[in-house]
Amino acid sequence: MLLLFSASMSAWLLWGRPAPMPVNEVAAETGGMDLDRDGLVDVADVMWLADAIARGESVGSWDIDEDGRITRHDPRALAQAMAAMVMATLPTDSVQQDATGEVGDFEVWDVYLDAAEAVRGYQVQIQLDGMTLSGIEGGAAPFGGAPMYDAGAMADGRVVLITYADSASEPGRIHVARLHVLREQVESQFQSHIITVRSSDRESIPAELRLKKGDQS
Repeated sequence: MLLLFSASMSAWLLWGRPAPMPVNEVAAETGGMDLDRDGLVDVADVMWLADAIARGESVGSWDIDEDGRITRHDPRALAQAMAAMVMATLPTDSVQQDATGEVGDFEVWDVYLDAAEAVRGYQVQIQLDGMTLSGIEGGAAPFGGAPMYDAGAMADGRVVLITYADSASEPGRIHVARLHVLREQVESQFQSHIITVRSSDRESIPAELRLKKGDQS
């Protein structure tokens, strides 16, 4: 996927638009595909692409999935590529949450964002210690569909979740995803970090990430 993504990034540079300077590690890895020119490569660029396609705009290098067409699937392919860029070490401002339970139990944990403003897109990283991540679902509307993530990273106990919606949520607590895990240790923990949360106009907004053990019934 990353090779495909790199090829698509190179194609972007050939269409005559000046390439933005890669100003962070992610931008460097993606060939500088800062579509909205905010100095970062994240879910806001996915939203920018989705909005441009919805307006009927079309540029050949936007064919991220290389199916010969510019469709709503291309922003999802871009998001999928970004989800594969899992940080090896979580930032020092990541939040640690302890979780206790019986070894061998299958559990579900719901992921929530608390935001004072309406949320349309998010990108977060979650790391599990003492638990194996076996599956990921969506949450409540407008984030009912499963977020994009890299299945290969799940084996290492850490994953980036990234998605956007056609419309924004209501302000407040938003159920954005559900994690299915197998408990391997009695004392376990989650570490979580918000990469970015975006409003309906793609602006970065403050939010808090919370995980809560869910009901499996």
